[in-house]
Amino acid sequence: MWVVFLLLPMLGIVSADRVSGGDGGKLPSWLMLRDGILEGIPGERDVGKHTIKTFSRSDGEKLLELVVKEDYRNPCGSEDTYWVEALFENDGPVACGDNLDTATDEMDVILTAVENIEHEIYVVVTTTTRESTTSRTTRKVDNPPVKLNSLSAFSCVRGVYCEMTIPESTFKDVEDGDTFKLRLSVQPIGKKDSWMFYDHKKIKGVPMEEGEHEFRLEARDKAGQMASAPFKVSVTPSFPFNHLVTLELDTPVLRFSRPSSLSSFAHQLANAFRSKPDAITIRNITGNSTKTQVSWSNNTVPHKTCARDALDNIRFTMLTRQRSQTKIEFVKQIGSQFHVRKASLDLHGSCVDKEVEMVSTAPTMEATDQAAFPWMVLIGVLLLLLLLAILILAVCSAMRRNKKKEKPSDYMGKGMPVVFPEEVAEDVEMAHAATPMLTKEERPPFKVSQHENPLYKPPPPLAAASPRLGSAAPVPNQRMPPSYVPP
Repeated sequence: MWVVFLLLPMLGIVSADRVSGGDGGKLPSWLMLRDGILEGIPGERDVGKHTIKTFSRSDGEKLLELVVKEDYRNPCGSEDTYWVEALFENDGPVACGDNLDTATDEMDVILTAVENIEHEIYVVVTTTTRESTTSRTTRKVDNPPVKLNSLSAFSCVRGVYCEMTIPESTFKDVEDGDTFKLRLSVQPIGKKDSWMFYDHKKIKGVPMEEGEHEFRLEARDKAGQMASAPFKVSVTPSFPFNHLVTLELDTPVLRFSRPSSLSSFAHQLANAFRSKPDAITIRNITGNSTKTQVSWSNNTVPHKTCARDALDNIRFTMLTRQRSQTKIEFVKQIGSQFHVRKASLDLHGSCVDKEVEMVSTAPTMEATDQAAFPWMVLIGVLLLLLLLAILILAVCSAMRRNKKKEKPSDYMGKGMPVVFPEEVAEDVEMAHAATPMLTKEERPPFKVSQHENPLYKPPPPLAAASPRLGSAAPVPNQRMPPSYVPP
């Protein structure tokens, strides 16, 4: 317990002309007269009674008795208290701040460091009513991180997502390890708001203001000790454009003030159009506590000429072809944290003479019909090919049937009958012809009997003893029944 020996913190007597001890001698060593005022602070050796003699013109001579006692009262209450002292070894840095947040951060650092301290406390009770406490503290050696290499400056484009990979050899901590074993964070230098942040070994951000920006990369170990590496970022003007896409979101504009949220929105927007995050330029962000309006353009679309096909691709990725309503698929790709309510595409520059596509309405179920449009086209093409194949097959079958109906014309003329040699009478002068011939007039064939036909051969006569001829009375193969005898 810390005690102060005090009875009279300060004694004041006004208009005292002379002051002396009670016996007329000198004043106690802890008292003095200054400008007519008697004042002093007693010490441990001054405990006891002190007599003082004063003389003034108004009050005359007075005799005062002062009593100095030892005070055992604890100003913090009746509970035991202790004193906390922060020690900085090897001239370590001491951060200073003039606001409550800075003081709170420094206190967190000290309390984190206290966790690494081992305490050994011993209490010894003496014969008196006092208790004396003896403590021995053993502090672990924890060296702060050290910056090995500086970070190089880099440039970004206004409204375009940019990033820089942090080298692993930037910091080193003897106890904790290399750079990525420490707690890393990005802080702005100055009063400007930070638009950069640390994530997965990279410094990321989407700048919305041009000019030079200064930051520092802070690395803290487990004890809260810090090392920093400053770096600069140069932000150049945005790319020229000939179109502007406007999205109305059901999101408070305050969400986009966080660097990580703006970077996440750029990634979601790029994924919806199957491109990289640096292909999107965010032009402007406005809104209130309930809605946000974001204007952006696509860097892959040429600005000197009006690429109608590329602009139509952007339009029909967001909107339907018939009623220009926001597609549900596009809303899902952007995500629920940036819910898209409306979308529009305005043309500028080289496309200023083109028709402007105005604001769309909220997404409906009809937007899902447009997603099936490619499948409908594919099915139509397949049906057309199938009908063409059936038509070709029918033509081939008809041609094949016509060939079967055709007869050979070797023995046919144009309406002239054909007469074979055996059908011609002998008195005809051309009867000796061996091949069929044509006659000028139709005549019946020559009648030839079967006996006069030289090709007819009669069958040979059957012999009488031939086994093929049976006997006149064949022998039955079973006994005949007996003759009938009347009764």
